[in-house]
Formats: sequence, structure tokens, C-alpha cells
Amino acid sequence: MASRATAAAEAAVDQARTETDAARQILGLLTMGSRRRDAWEREIAFLQDNGVPAGFLPDAAEPDRVLGPGQPATAFGRR
Repeated sequence: MASRATAAAEAAVDQARTETDAARQILGLLTMGSRRRDAWEREIAFLQDNGVPAGFLPDAAEPDRVLGPGQPATAFGRR
């Protein structure tokens, strides 16, 4: 079971390396349970460290511009 889950996660990250929508969807999943900006930034760094282009992910100011201050980062992935 774990090997199928690992393979699925690896496939999702592979897709995120080539598709903006996939990258943003994964970011939304990774930050779903957190309202903390530092968690959101940590997951962006994780994705970038794993080969997802920075241009596929929002910049640091984008959630504030889209959602307003104090909104959970996860809502960003649902826009």
C-alpha cells in the first residue's frame, strides 16, 4: 500500500514540475490544514527543492493580494 502511495506522490510532483495547475493544487493539498504563513512558505520551499519551478508557484505577496491578510493559505489553492 505504501509503495502505491509513494508512487502516486512522486507522479504528482513530476506533473507539478511541468504544469502550473498541478503545482498549485499540490500546494493547496500540502497546506490544507494550516492557516500559518510560515507553513505555506515551507511547502513552497519543499516543492521548489523538489524541482517545481518557482514561476509555477505563488510569490510571497500573492496570498495577501488574492485573499487579504489573515486568510488561510489553503483558500489560495481553491481559487
